[in-house]
Amino acid sequence: MSVRKRGGVYHYQFQIRNQTYYGTFLDAKSDAEARRLEKDEKAKVRLGLKQDKPLDADFCTFVNDVYLPYARENKRSYVHDEFRCKVLTDYFAGKRFSALRCWMWSVLSSTASLQRSVATIKSQHLPSCGVGSQFIRR
Repeated sequence: MSVRKRGGVYHYQFQIRNQTYYGTFLDAKSDAEARRLEKDEKAKVRLGLKQDKPLDADFCTFVNDVYLPYARENKRSYVHDEFRCKVLTDYFAGKRFSALRCWMWSVLSSTASLQRSVATIKSQHLPSCGVGSQFIRR
């Protein structure tokens, strides 16, 4: 069992069939409860109830369904991320990862009111023109 308490939040991580699963239990009050919840997560995986969804979706779907929940669970600065993601999803609404190009970032960052925000996001969160390529299954 691999349950750890970090900063008052229980984190779990385990592998089944060379696939790593991890997450947090925000509502667990004790070590025993966190271990029980981890057993439940393992059972879901073994029964096929918890499957990875292929991320061949549009940018907004990825941000709302994958990135923001991750940020809320694992980052203290998630409120800041929500603001940044709002700017990005407004601009890239309806676009798929495969349709995103480097020049789109430069057009977005040329907008005077957003220049600093987008430059920061581009350099810190979405490095080098391969935006989201690590999340797309080929």
